Amino acid sequence: MQTVLLVEDDEEYRQILSEILRDSNLGVVEAANGEEGLRALQKSSIDLILLDLIMTKMDGIKFYNRYKKLIKKKIPILILTNLMLSNIKQLVKKPEIKGYLIKTNVSLEQIVQKIQSVLKGQK
Repeated sequence: MQTVLLVEDDEEYRQILSEILRDSNLGVVEAANGEEGLRALQKSSIDLILLDLIMTKMDGIKFYNRYKKLIKKKIPILILTNLMLSNIKQLVKKPEIKGYLIKTNVSLEQIVQKIQSVLKGQK
């Protein structure tokens, strides 16, 4: 079973998305912020990171920068955000970043489809 690290600070959204991912036969490791996400990466075998950008404690950009220094394995990342930030275009150029999804513009099912598509491309 492939496992997704879901780094999302909105607890309700994180729980709903986690349930849908599990219903789609994916393992899920949840993290409420970037700090928890980095700890999870060091403890769990992760196949894809679904990363919110705007979070408390450690935002998605700081998470990404620390992830690059800590983790030697290149794990594909999908950015999940509510805002179209100017720095998303810079992030998307990074080889690990496989795209971004604006939460208000996609359904939960579309998020699952995108995750499955990226995971299939990694095999």
